Amino acid sequence: MICQFCGIEFIEEIKNKECSMCILANNCKFVKCPNCGYEIPAQSKILKTIFNWRKNKNEVKRNR
Repeated sequence: MICQFCGIEFIEEIKNKECSMCILANNCKFVKCPNCGYEIPAQSKILKTIFNWRKNKNEVKRNR
């Protein structure tokens, strides 16, 4: 995932320590950037699949 505020790329599954103490931690629909703390709406599973497919397709083209 890429932060829309600072532009850093990070893994969405990495949880912040602050999020574990939040009462909404289990049902939260946001992902917090580990660099700047900006909260980004989480991507749906279908969007993740499409983005991963496109990323893999582009990597195959570069390796040719």
